[in-house]
Amino acid sequence: MGVGPSDQRMVEMAGIAFAWIVVPEAFWHPLLPAERDRAARWMLRNNDAAPSDDNWLFFRVLVNLALARPGPARPDPAWPGLVARGGRGGAGANQPLAPRR
Repeated sequence: MGVGPSDQRMVEMAGIAFAWIVVPEAFWHPLLPAERDRAARWMLRNNDAAPSDDNWLFFRVLVNLALARPGPARPDPAWPGLVARGGRGGAGANQPLAPRR
């Protein structure tokens, strides 16, 4: 089952992603290869649905940043565009956001 819009699992994934980035020796390196694969595949589900158009955008960016580091699975190929668009993704994801008025 995939992650749905504004799914609470996006919040948990962001916390795990932060741990993988900040202290991989405690939260990534101890995992067995099969555990790493399963955890990374679960984290990739973060890209299944659009987050709310608020601070939840950062959760997707953080997860894909963690997945882009050596070790975890491949992130969403559009993740650099997600950063540029505040995590929105989708069509035009590589275009910067228009300035707010």
